[in-house]
Order: sequence, then structure tokens, then C-alpha cells
Amino acid sequence: DMALPQNLFSDSGYMFSKMAEISCRLGDQTKALDYYRRAYELTSDVNLRNFYQQKILALSFMNNDE
Repeated sequence: DMALPQNLFSDSGYMFSKMAEISCRLGDQTKALDYYRRAYELTSDVNLRNFYQQKILALSFMNNDE
């Protein structure tokens, strides 16, 4: 989305989040889980950390079912 502020593109957490979304769409939950964990570790925003944590929990649950 080109409407996003430019500084978001230099944010590693944001980039890992986008890579996680792409991995999910491609069906690679293991890689997505890894990327969300990296995004979680790199962000200081409480709302984003909560969002990433929910994604991590959901993907962890999915991986345990396999």
C-alpha cells in the first residue's frame, strides 16, 4: 500500500509481518510463524505485539494439529 508512511518500510517488524502474511497465503504456516515471532520481537507497539501474539498462537495451534 503506497499510502503508508515511508518509515514503515524501514521497520523490520513491519517487513517480517508482511512476509508472514505472504507465507500464510502460500500455505507455509511454519515460515509464517517464524516471521510473526520475529515481528513480535522487533516491535515496541503494544497493539502490534498483541496482534502478532494472536497470530503466533493461532499458527502454533494449527501446527500442533498436524
